[in-house]
Amino acid sequence: MGREEENSSGPARGNVKLSLLDGKRFKKIEEDYKKISMSIFFMRRVPFVFLILVLLTGCAGWNKMPRKARWDVLSRQEPSLTENEKILILDHLVVVGMSKYIARLSWGSPFKVNKITTALGTEEQWVYEDSWSGKWKFLYFDTAGKLTCIQD
Repeated sequence: MGREEENSSGPARGNVKLSLLDGKRFKKIEEDYKKISMSIFFMRRVPFVFLILVLLTGCAGWNKMPRKARWDVLSRQEPSLTENEKILILDHLVVVGMSKYIARLSWGSPFKVNKITTALGTEEQWVYEDSWSGKWKFLYFDTAGKLTCIQD
């Protein structure tokens, strides 16, 4: 008889019933857990997915394209470029007197840009690392944005 009184006074330890409110809370907690676990799942894989995208789209794909195809793409995207500028860009060459824009198209974005303030204005030093030799290369631009010096 004492045992029946225990069961009638409340639920047994292993047989807990959830009220409607507790059920809603449980579903909310379960949904939050799923969102968090999915975000963690994707956060762990983002670098891998990014690497796959780069490989598929071809980070170096521009250089693997035939020269004629690169010329056509460059002509469509940058119609204002002269023939000589296109040749320099396709050959990854820079020459004294070219603009920052053409230099960036030719060599890509610099590793670092140092600004030098003088009485004439602000000049820039662009720092590049040569991936083949491991040496640093520098481009110097005057206040008008023209390349004045190339240092290997």
